[in-house]
Parts: sequence; C-alpha cells; structure tokens
Amino acid sequence: MKAVAIAFGVAGVTLFGCSSAPPSYNPTSVGEAWANHFGAFGAGDVDKIMWDYDDESVVAVFNDACTEETGYAEYKGLEIKDFFEALFSRLGSPQSNGTLTVPEFSGGDTNPIVEPTESLDSTANVFLVWNSVGEGVGATTDTFLWKQGYKVMKQNIVTNEISQCTAVSRVEQKRTERRLQESTIIEEAWENHLNSFGGQNLTSIMFDYVATSVIRVFDNNGNIYSTHTGLAEIEAMFVGLFEAINAAKIGDETGVEVRKVEVEPEYKSVFLVWKSFSHPKATDTFLFDDAGKIVRQNIAVTTKAGTQAWV
Repeated sequence: MKAVAIAFGVAGVTLFGCSSAPPSYNPTSVGEAWANHFGAFGAGDVDKIMWDYDDESVVAVFNDACTEETGYAEYKGLEIKDFFEALFSRLGSPQSNGTLTVPEFSGGDTNPIVEPTESLDSTANVFLVWNSVGEGVGATTDTFLWKQGYKVMKQNIVTNEISQCTAVSRVEQKRTERRLQESTIIEEAWENHLNSFGGQNLTSIMFDYVATSVIRVFDNNGNIYSTHTGLAEIEAMFVGLFEAINAAKIGDETGVEVRKVEVEPEYKSVFLVWKSFSHPKATDTFLFDDAGKIVRQNIAVTTKAGTQAWV
C-alpha cells in the first residue's frame, strides 16, 4: 500500500475575540467543518483553523517518543491556537512544502474517516493518520470528537516527535480544569472493558459492544487498515488480537502496559495509550452511547514484525 503526499483544498460563531469565524462560516455537518479544518491545516492558517474550536474545546497530545508522562499535554481554548502556531512553525507553512503524508487506507475507506454524513450523534468523529518524517514528526493519529455547532469538542493526538520531549509534563504545570458531572455508566463500562482486556475475557469484553459498533484499526507497520463492524467481526478481531499478544510473550509476560488513560464521561469517551511486546505502540479512542456501549473505537498501532495478522 503506498503512502500519498497530502493534498489540501482550501475549502456557530466562535471565538476568543481574535479568530472569530465570519458570518458566512456556518457548517451544517461534520464534513463541512472538517473541510475547513483540513484545508486550514494544509495552508498553515491558524486563524482559519480556530474557527472549528471554542473556549471549551480541548486538544490532548501524547508524544510517544517521550518517557513516562512527560510527553502528555492538554490545550484548552486559546491555548489551542498556541499549539497550532508552534506545530506549523515546525512543519513549515504551507504544509505542501514539507513531507506531510497521509497513508492510504485499504478496503475502500478513505483516510481520514469522517462521520456521520449528516447531523450529530454518538458516532460523530474524524479518524486521521498522518506523518511528516522530514520535519521530525513520526507516525501520528488524531481522533476528533464533535459537539453542537460542529465545533471540536475533544481532539486526541498521539504522535512521535522526539524534539518535543521535555523534562516536565505540561499537564503537571497546568492541568486543564474541565471535569463535569460524573457518569457512572461510562466509568463502569470502561472498568469492564479494561478488566476484560487484561484478563483476555472474550465473553465479558463483548458486553461492551452492540450490533452497530465499528472498530477501525490502522497499523503503521506496513500501513495496514481494517474495519470491524458488528458483534461477529469485533469478536473475531479480539480473538486475533489476544492470539498476537500471547504469541509475543516473554515467559509468562505479555508486556501489556497502560501508558496513559483518560476516562472522560463529559465526552462519553476514553483516550487510551498502551503497549505490549506484540504492539510496542498503541492508542485507542472509544466513543460510548448513552447506555455505555462502545459505538466507535479508533485504534492506531505499530506492531512488531509478524503480528499484523490480527487486523
């Protein structure tokens, strides 16, 4: 599967008093909002990219190149503008001057995945995989969650950028205060999922899914992409995943370790970064419905050679 150089087309009211969207910008779908974001990112246009965020939007970044949690940061409101200004400075603007690449998805799906096509529901997300190796940015994945007004509610980024590792976690310096009312439904669902995954309990892990659930997986090792829809396909995926994890055991140890987890009832979501001997790098973003069922799960991994069969 080839990787293609990214091609950007430069295609409510926000925000912050300095990057307000014009009256003509009033997206009526996730796709319209995403078109603005994608075009603005490609052009390195910070003001335009901020049209899709508001004061409550949060961007969470986990830099997998760093040790411990020193590579984790959260940006809220105007801090997001600072984040993009710094990123664009490193990438170069417009991005077409650099090596920014979006790998092709196999199976007929397009990178990125944008859904739903109309309105907003619990599945509203964009799943993007990219890199800019020439500028020092390795395998990177973003999942965007959306809210009313088609603004970005939460953006989870896992990247690999050694130049941005620092001695102190930005979150330890200033942690975003954004916790709303707790949801025991989401928390209990996550507890079941985490315990079931750790115990490789196929029966109980399937309690977390419904017939319309979709899991999307991208493996940076070989640019392999797969979609698993419905209970039968998802169960088969977990069978293959557990087999791959067990095949890479060292003694009795699988090497499974959670590097970062954010359980976020306010977004009906969980942001997870983990690893194992079979999967040295892995990240998931889970989207839950009101009943605490996982309706979408976006996974990006870098597998050890020989373990790709599970996808």
